[in-house]
Amino acid sequence: MPQNFNPLACEPYPGAVNDHGEIETLKGVAFTHWHSSVLRSRYHYVSAGDPANPPIVFLHGLPESWYAMHYQMAHLASDYFCIGLDLKGYGQSEKSLDEEYSFAHCAFELGLLLDKLGIHTFSLVGHDRGSVLGDHLCNLPNGFNQRITKFARMQQSANHPHAQPRPPHKLFASNVGSMLFSSQNFPTSVYARQPVTPPPEEQILRAFGKLEAIGVPLRWRKTLFQRALARAANSNNNSDAPQGHQLTHGEIDPTVIARIHREFHLPGVAEAVPLTFRLTNFDKEYEDRSNFLFDNMTMPVRFIQGELDPGQPASDYTGLEEIRPNFSIQWIADAGHFLHLENPQAVNKALEEFFAEAD
Repeated sequence: MPQNFNPLACEPYPGAVNDHGEIETLKGVAFTHWHSSVLRSRYHYVSAGDPANPPIVFLHGLPESWYAMHYQMAHLASDYFCIGLDLKGYGQSEKSLDEEYSFAHCAFELGLLLDKLGIHTFSLVGHDRGSVLGDHLCNLPNGFNQRITKFARMQQSANHPHAQPRPPHKLFASNVGSMLFSSQNFPTSVYARQPVTPPPEEQILRAFGKLEAIGVPLRWRKTLFQRALARAANSNNNSDAPQGHQLTHGEIDPTVIARIHREFHLPGVAEAVPLTFRLTNFDKEYEDRSNFLFDNMTMPVRFIQGELDPGQPASDYTGLEEIRPNFSIQWIADAGHFLHLENPQAVNKALEEFFAEAD
């Protein structure tokens, strides 16, 4: 339980849209916005529920913000103290380009932030990139993993590397990735319910490398890229038999998509997010899990996965529960990669049951 929750104020990051202490109501629940800093990084986080209740920390993924977890936070706020963060580089948190964005360092900063806020023992919910950050949080020194009572780990690979189709990681890490993230087709396009063909990663990187080499101005390269994305989106929408992969299967509220879209387009996000991808890749993450991260996850860990995510099939989790007795898996029906938004009722129930289980 939090010993002394103390949301000390700091100056919000430039471009922030919520004041420290500002309250908004979602799903009939009061959510309070806060800003605090550790080391050189400023963080935006949102709380819901009574600070006297057991805390749960929520870590979102790409291409989202704390708001992507608002269904789960609102559902659990009656019994828990819920804290959702904008990860470093996202939303209203730190986005300076001279900062450190490795998952290990971001986890270190998150640990310092939780200490500063008076959060000692807590449960953890991660999705996508947030689950990777959660993995590293469990690896902090001085027995930090003993402070995490339970870890609900959503939509992240386990005892296999990420299966095909893989997200275009090298593209995300490049300067072209910033163009992609700043596009008005992104992140809205990733929530589409029809198959979407990802950009041809290597071809794009080679083409834009040549344009840069011959001195084509950046603003022209951005214009060319935006036009190419618009043509690709139009082709997908108009095709009788679109090619590609469908990441979502349940319908997501358009107003939720619109807010996530706005928060992902806050100043600095498109430039900062690629920095996290330049320091990792899916194979390295698999090696880190296998070599030391999973060994430090001694708390109960529940893998909660959308059964229709094409890149993370059930076969990639076979045998995990037998190898690690404190690990368990639950599949969410009629949901793909963004299960927390596609089928929030099922995810809410899964989290509620997991956190209510006796250790």
